[in-house]
Amino acid sequence: MFKYFILIAFLFRIIPIQSQEIIDEAPPSNLEVDLESEFILAMQDEVLEKYDDAIEKFKNLIKKTPGEGIAEYHIAKILLKQNKTEDALFQAKKAVEKNPSNIYFKEILKEIYENTRDYKSAADLMLTIIPTHKFDRKEYYELAELYSKANETDKAIEVLEKLDKTAGFDLQTEFYKVSLLLKAKDYEKAKKVIELLDKKMPGNIEILQKMTMVYRSMNDTKKIDDIYKKILKIDPQNPQALSYFSTQKKANQSEKNYISDLYPYLNNTEIGVDEKILTLAPYVENISKDHPLLNDLIHAAEILIKLYPHNARTNALYADLLYNAEQTLKSIDYYRESLKYEKSNFMIWKQLMVIYTTIEDWNNLAKLSTEAIDYYPNHSVAYYYAGRAYISLNQVSKAIEYLDESLLLAQKNEKFRNEIMLMKANAFIIEGKTSDASSILNTTDESIKANHPFYFELKGDIEMKTGNKEKALEYWKKSYDTGNNSKRLSDKLKNQ
Repeated sequence: MFKYFILIAFLFRIIPIQSQEIIDEAPPSNLEVDLESEFILAMQDEVLEKYDDAIEKFKNLIKKTPGEGIAEYHIAKILLKQNKTEDALFQAKKAVEKNPSNIYFKEILKEIYENTRDYKSAADLMLTIIPTHKFDRKEYYELAELYSKANETDKAIEVLEKLDKTAGFDLQTEFYKVSLLLKAKDYEKAKKVIELLDKKMPGNIEILQKMTMVYRSMNDTKKIDDIYKKILKIDPQNPQALSYFSTQKKANQSEKNYISDLYPYLNNTEIGVDEKILTLAPYVENISKDHPLLNDLIHAAEILIKLYPHNARTNALYADLLYNAEQTLKSIDYYRESLKYEKSNFMIWKQLMVIYTTIEDWNNLAKLSTEAIDYYPNHSVAYYYAGRAYISLNQVSKAIEYLDESLLLAQKNEKFRNEIMLMKANAFIIEGKTSDASSILNTTDESIKANHPFYFELKGDIEMKTGNKEKALEYWKKSYDTGNNSKRLSDKLKNQ
């Protein structure tokens, strides 16, 4: 019943209400009346989620109104709801092609580009929409974010500079520039922006605090000290500055006391999460299973997780800590949690792929690597790990397809190409194509032939396949002696 109410309300919105004023105009033709009726019926099916019927009706309308684009627009919307993004993209492009000035057509096309993670196309299209709108600061931020996701930081900054010219100076816009530049690790440009702000608005504590983040990224502790001293002269009770100097003083006693004295600082909600992460990160990088600071750091990281449970970077920091402490299985949960909130850090994807390979969780490796390919179709590493996974899942033909794609994308990385070729040789051995595998091994670099553990294991596999057990054992032992401690190789040696 509720659906029908929505439909009636919707139809009243699209059907013009007749004015009481009498207007002298020609009545619509029979053809126009018929087309309007067909359109309303198609819309009715769309609203009632009879999608197949709606699409059929809209397709018939395309034939009768070939130059309008409205039918393609509605088909695209339906297909997008059905997660048929490629077909939706085709229809949306057709709609925009027929009526390039229609903002609604462009909006649906932009949405599809975002769904397919083609952020560059989404941003370029949005750039054509913004000028036709009444000024809206949020739209410029959205456009800049799209370019940032597309790794087009320079264009993102250009958008924000255009915003400055359009709407005038705004401090939050300048801070957004700094954040985008820090995210892109362009620290020099971030420094330039924040220092210009400081000259323009000297003594502004918000700017000075942002400046500490920039210099923290650059590991310039002297500058950070100077800035916090400056802040205390302006605001003697500033919590960030007091926490900073408090921990700095106590750092001279012992590292353990330093970390425990960070807890109030980490719990202080007035201090930004990025500053807290930058404070802990150097310690996390150097942690190990038996490190005396391990428990203190875990407690510190747990404070951040509790305060910012949906933050990609806090989850990644905690995952790094657990991984470095050899709590590998637990680290997986937090790496995955990090990816849930931010897909744009490929290093997290790669770290997870390495972990799944190490623990030989081939099903999860296959799932993760193919998902990574959807987000990063030009990263050869993702295809390589997909190949490794499918070899171990006995889907060798599929594995070879991924490895071939990885080779194409890794043309300039000779060292990595050798690793891919070794994995491809492995696939050929499993298929029984020992001559193809031998050809690959014969063409690898001399450095690989000299001391690569997997190279020797594969040589042993070929010898075993061709019936030379003694020679196979010789190669496998050489593989073990050069560092191959895999369970796979151990099983081969035990079973002979």
